[in-house]
Order: sequence, then structure tokens, then C-alpha cells
Amino acid sequence: MANQGDVKTEPLPNTPPTIEVERKFTFTDSTEDKLQEQGASLIQQKTFTDIYYDVPQYSLTLSDHWLRQRDGVWELKCPPENPTTNDLSQVTCQYAEHVTIPEIIAKCSAVLGLAIPTDSSMQEFLTSAQCGQFATIKTERKSYSLNEFSVDLDTADFGFRVGEIEVLVLEENKIADALSRIDMLAKTLGFQALWTGESLYPYQISEDCDDDDEISP
Repeated sequence: MANQGDVKTEPLPNTPPTIEVERKFTFTDSTEDKLQEQGASLIQQKTFTDIYYDVPQYSLTLSDHWLRQRDGVWELKCPPENPTTNDLSQVTCQYAEHVTIPEIIAKCSAVLGLAIPTDSSMQEFLTSAQCGQFATIKTERKSYSLNEFSVDLDTADFGFRVGEIEVLVLEENKIADALSRIDMLAKTLGFQALWTGESLYPYQISEDCDDDDEISP
């Protein structure tokens, strides 16, 4: 395993995880014009590098758990504990985000069937779980704000382009309504949903996957 860094974050007490409700879509050269016509504002442009980690069997990603470092900061995205639907295309576009090291280790250990102490460092977790890097992706992002929505347009270093409409909610019973509002905006903008998932996964490993965490993220 090469270059496995160790970045710790401090827990935020009594702070529930944010649920990201999102849809993926492809975009064209006219997408930004359509957004501006609807009154969207360009908030920022930035470039970031994601390093994705998994065990050799890809047990995390195949369970829709996305462990990564984004510019050195550890993050885990995974489905909420009680999704609002059994429809796979709906379930896989709902994510809880965990950014504290104890939460990340607990969630990943549960998926992997391991009992790694949550007070371990990320380096200790990676070593114990035999978890290493499987993809490094540099992305240029343009972020727009449109009312309650965040719209990101990402262009990866290997040429793939994917956009995302996102709404943040704190309660799982708000997910269905958020999805409906996202679908209405996507229809207005003429977007076609891309059921592939968190980040850029289905284009990075050889496993066959049609759902929202791409072979997506």
C-alpha cells in the first residue's frame, strides 16, 4: 500500500450526520447557459484530488461505502441506515457523510467484518484492514447555487464529465420530498439522470455496476 496518509479530524459533539440527496447527470457545453437562464449563481471554481481506498476484494465500494481522502481530509460516504425506498436507483443516490475518524473506522469495520478499535489512527486502520489505494482522480469543479439547490459540474482528469444536483437534509423522512424537488429541477434544465453514484467509481474499476455509486462519487 503506497502513500497511506493519516489525517485526524475532531468530532463535533451532538452533530448528526448530514444526508446528501443527489442525482447525477451528464452535461454538455450548453449546461452552464441553461443554469444562468434559471438564475443560478456561480459560487466557486476549484480543483481537488480524491484518493479512494478499499480492500483487494472491493468490499467497501461494492457495499456502496466510499472511503476517500479529498485533498488530505478523510471522508466516508455510505447509504443512510433506513432508506426511504427499496428502489435501487433511488436508494443509491442517498448518502450519509461521516468525517470523524472514529465514525469512519466503525462503519468500515462493520462492513468488512473486523473489530478494529475506533480510537485507532487511520494508518492503523488501513494496515489492519489491508486497505489500500485503488483510484486517484483529479477533478475541476464549477459550483452553482440555485435557490435551495447546489449544482456541481465536474470534469475529471481522464475526460469524463458529470454533474450533480444536491439538497442537504438532516432527517431521513425528508429524503423523498428532496428527491422530488431535484427531479423537478432536472426536468426544467433538461438533464438526463445518470444512475451511477458517488464520485467516479464505475469508470475506475472493472467491476460491473449500473447503480448510483458509479464504476461511480
